[in-house]
Amino acid sequence: MRGSFSQQCSQVVELLQKRKNVILTGPPASGKSMLLNEIEKAFLNPPTLVGASTGKGRPKLIPAEDVGIPKGTSASLDKNWIGGTRRNRKVFRTVFHQEYKNREFVTGLSPKIGGGYGFEVIEGILYRASEFAKQQDGAALLIIDELNRGPAVQIFGGSIAAIEPEKRLDANNNKTDKTQAFELLDPKSGKFIEYSLPENLFILAAMNQADSSIEPLDVAFLRRWSTYEVAPNYKLLEGYLNINFKDPVTNKVTSPKEVYLVAVKALIAINERIVILRGKDYRLGHGIFMISPNTPFKDITDALKDIIEIWAYIKEHIFELFFGDVESLAYILNASNTKSNGFFLQEVDVNDEIHTLLVEPDITTANICTILANVIGEKV
Repeated sequence: MRGSFSQQCSQVVELLQKRKNVILTGPPASGKSMLLNEIEKAFLNPPTLVGASTGKGRPKLIPAEDVGIPKGTSASLDKNWIGGTRRNRKVFRTVFHQEYKNREFVTGLSPKIGGGYGFEVIEGILYRASEFAKQQDGAALLIIDELNRGPAVQIFGGSIAAIEPEKRLDANNNKTDKTQAFELLDPKSGKFIEYSLPENLFILAAMNQADSSIEPLDVAFLRRWSTYEVAPNYKLLEGYLNINFKDPVTNKVTSPKEVYLVAVKALIAINERIVILRGKDYRLGHGIFMISPNTPFKDITDALKDIIEIWAYIKEHIFELFFGDVESLAYILNASNTKSNGFFLQEVDVNDEIHTLLVEPDITTANICTILANVIGEKV
């Protein structure tokens, strides 16, 4: 942890400062959105180095926000933080989707809105962030959520090569021997010009591969980014839900604490099996237990209802991943041929052909913990 920011935040900030472009990857509900927001705050409120004005004394690191600088001291932003000592800072945010176009991201022609006919050159968010970073004392952070939800390669277009840190302009916006330019429509002149990206433009993206409808990004695109994995944090749930993983699943659930323990252990077991069949990107994160503002519930009935809602989310994720694959679903859910075990396998004779079905039990507050314990492989 650095200043008032988490260790994860500080690590991503360090990557951004070095490599300019970072992708947060990880399963859904693993905390990527929260981390994006924390990094935004870290960018806008960089730590300040405070030391004696005479140059004597030992400087110390404190957050810039809500901190008064005592008389007789000097202060400057930490040069090793994202954006260095630049004070003119702004964050730009966007979300990729299937209809997102290169002209919305860089520049391009768009029909005029209101008054007359024809087209105009619009400024995309990458262009606007770049121009802001080129200002005196300027630094810009461009945040892209759901990076792989849209056609990212087409959206970036010719700017793909230019985003690399070694191919940017220098700190004074001058070209170097390694600077890479790409062609775009200049919003000012309406003509094609060569354009390069500034040193103090930082691009932070987030994505997950859990949606089976999304195709992987190509290697040529991904190699221009540093990747930071955000994994499920079960340890966080111990404190949040007041549970202890060393405690066994009891034969009789009598408290909200025991209810949440069974549910979290079920998620852990399911995620371990998903890793074996599909890979770690297809797990579910700890955040599914933190959706309700009232979590953890102190009343056992409310806790059971909460777990039923959470289980519906988990089950939907599993059935989407392994749609039509009864064998894999049975493995993930620890199903057997015994009906009393919750999910069970049933053989059906159809025209002299034996078909195996996965039968789902009716979920109630009376049996949800028993079913989840059977998913884990423990009895209650």
